[in-house]
Amino acid sequence: MGPMIGGSHTFEGSSTFDGIMKGDATIAPGARLRLQGMIKGDVTVSEGAQLEVHGWVKGDLTVQQGAQVRVHGFVGGDIVNHGGAVDLG
Repeated sequence: MGPMIGGSHTFEGSSTFDGIMKGDATIAPGARLRLQGMIKGDVTVSEGAQLEVHGWVKGDLTVQQGAQVRVHGFVGGDIVNHGGAVDLG
């Protein structure tokens, strides 16, 4: 397992996260994140952002209009879609 982050974080650019985050996460507009680790809070995917979940989101997953999400892992809370594309592959 990778790094541990305490508190909330905003992901920008293109990256893979395989650690543990003990707060909420935001995927910034235009960013791409491949989640292979665990986020123990809520996740918001901003307009134009992309998220692939291969790990675990323990909280809610909110998908803004124009965002793209593919879930191959687990979401422990609700998936709230405000007009994005959600694939529960």
